[in-house]
Amino acid sequence: PFRQATGYDYIWGIVNSDLEAMAAGTKSYVESGNAAAMAPRFASLGPCDSSVVFFDQLTQGEMGSGEDRIPDAAVETFSCNFRGDAGMEDVEDASEYWLEQIERLDSPDMAKYRASLLMPFRGGTGAADFGWVGNYPDWATFARGSMAYVESKEGQAADSRFDRVSRCQSALWNGYWVVEPQQLP
Repeated sequence: PFRQATGYDYIWGIVNSDLEAMAAGTKSYVESGNAAAMAPRFASLGPCDSSVVFFDQLTQGEMGSGEDRIPDAAVETFSCNFRGDAGMEDVEDASEYWLEQIERLDSPDMAKYRASLLMPFRGGTGAADFGWVGNYPDWATFARGSMAYVESKEGQAADSRFDRVSRCQSALWNGYWVVEPQQLP
């Protein structure tokens, strides 16, 4: 964590192209014996909540390399709940509006922002109805991109649209890839 408003000390994320790939990867991991070897090490770190979410990547952006395992990506997470009778369709509409505003903003730093909407498939804590994950490839890009967004009428309009349908807690993290992901279809 760099700054947080969540109860987590760290987040360990695994991305799969679909549920079948997730099942095959999990089976391979368990059968290899690595799960048995790693489980006690992870358990010694403390308890973890687990959830499975559908991952809708909204923008391509750029990822920090992380090859040297030095935290080099600024990752912001938002855990959100619906307001009133709003639902996922309202959030998806707000996300489309956000995309339109980002295109109008025409910021080279925001063009490097990778945004994904997370929709629960199976929950852990049940504390959030949906999530948002944004990634900048480095802290300098985060600083410039965030300021361009916050100071613009486009960013303010997009935030206002989300605020009408949801309330969110945010956290800011240092992040890096442990294993470089394969290109997903």
